[in-house]
Amino acid sequence: MEDHRRPEIHDAWHVRRHVHCNEVRSEQRVAFHPHIEVRQHRQQILVAGNESTTNTLSEGLLILLRTPGAWDRLHNEPELIPNAVEEMLRMASAVAGSWRIAARDCEIGGVAIPAGATIMLRNASANLDPARYPEPEQFQPDRQNARSHIGFGRGIHQCIGNLLARRELAVAIELLVGRFACITLACDEPDLAYAPNVLLRGRASVPVRLELRA
Repeated sequence: MEDHRRPEIHDAWHVRRHVHCNEVRSEQRVAFHPHIEVRQHRQQILVAGNESTTNTLSEGLLILLRTPGAWDRLHNEPELIPNAVEEMLRMASAVAGSWRIAARDCEIGGVAIPAGATIMLRNASANLDPARYPEPEQFQPDRQNARSHIGFGRGIHQCIGNLLARRELAVAIELLVGRFACITLACDEPDLAYAPNVLLRGRASVPVRLELRA
């Protein structure tokens, strides 16, 4: 990485940072260290582009296991698979929360939050809001508003790889239901422990048995 980086950028690269806090705008010039930023972005892209999709796929298979008839329905109606993937992303958000900084003093649920406080938004909880998704814990591959979930975040912070992840999940599900007649767990479900991670929600492992179609 050091060999390919342009030295003139390393010496001259600075960024003007705009800080909005408590409705007061200030500007400060800060030194920008490309090697640190590049390393951090590289790490985030590798993790976000791998573990989150893997976790969603494994959790999505569990959802299909728990929903009678869902496996055969997706095999017989493959046009439902893209929307079924959205429903899986809604029910099994790989990223459970997002860090944010409060722009001003506020109160949520009776808890006072001062300006500048670090907070975590629980995306996974919002995706199970019964006011927006009737019967939120029920897998409905034809749910009309499934894609309105915030499993990938929203706005300028939306996951940069969301389209790739959606495609990967759809291809994986299509191949699995097309090739295998059924899927069953190879262990007791209570043994499927979640990996200890405050941000990424996923099982440590999901052993399954797959039966080939005749």
